Amino acid sequence: MSTTTASPYNIISLEALNNASLYPTGSKTASVSSFSMASSNFTLKPLTQTLLNQYGPIDNSSFIFEAGRPQYLYFNVPASLGESVVNGVALHFGAAGCDDTVVVVPVPTSTGSSTQVPGVALLATLSDRSTIVRIQMDVASSLCTSSNNISFNRCFTKTYQAYAVVNQNAITSSISTSFNVVCGDTCSLASTACSTSCMNCSGQTETGADTPVSRRYNMGSSSGTFTFFYNTVNVQDRIKVWNDGKLLNDTQCVGESRTISITYSSTSSIIRVDVEPNCACTNPSGCTGTVWTFVVYCLSKTTG
Repeated sequence: MSTTTASPYNIISLEALNNASLYPTGSKTASVSSFSMASSNFTLKPLTQTLLNQYGPIDNSSFIFEAGRPQYLYFNVPASLGESVVNGVALHFGAAGCDDTVVVVPVPTSTGSSTQVPGVALLATLSDRSTIVRIQMDVASSLCTSSNNISFNRCFTKTYQAYAVVNQNAITSSISTSFNVVCGDTCSLASTACSTSCMNCSGQTETGADTPVSRRYNMGSSSGTFTFFYNTVNVQDRIKVWNDGKLLNDTQCVGESRTISITYSSTSSIIRVDVEPNCACTNPSGCTGTVWTFVVYCLSKTTG
């Protein structure tokens, strides 16, 4: 059961999350049935945003899946017991029991590990020696599909299954986690779990640090030219600007301050800005210490 039909025209392709999205280096596809059963002592522990915020601010937008955007998943991985070590997290998007296939993402075994897995960071070690792990995936552009090429705007709630892989050959039972998926212009909908990052443009300054964020600005027009200022200072960050699924500007991974002019024309008045902090990080335990700022100036405003 790889897809769920919301209406005759609106489809969320969970298959795109399982097979077409980009996972960290070293990830591989496997079958749950190919593993032996691991002890329940290694089952992943549920994580709440309240718990995550104890180890650093986590922006609400980090939990919303959107086509073509980096997505961050957070897990509490149990500590090693003797020679048994959790060295992978296996993922399947869909309801439990729907499919035997999983994507196995390798994870370092401790915060002191010298093994680097790009896209995976160990954020903290807790008092019980378990770790908080963050996995980055790049969501496939084919996540939202529609028959007859009819665009649609909707917020969906789906589930994924996460398993711990022990010693590379055993797997635990899964934990099921709900997540939100946004398709189209969620800001045009009534307030939903997917519209937490929506606001009317007012030329406000957005400042942050080590937390990935997305912000959406209603420009009041589906076409125009606006001024965009960003400052990623010395520690490199990456900022992307989007409109209606089209990438308007990509700063790349830089530490710089610039003011640029951006022109767009589509059927949507929403400008989305995604920030990937510490984009040049090579530390297996993740990186901290960056600061960044950006401003989306409204169509009627200038920097001068």
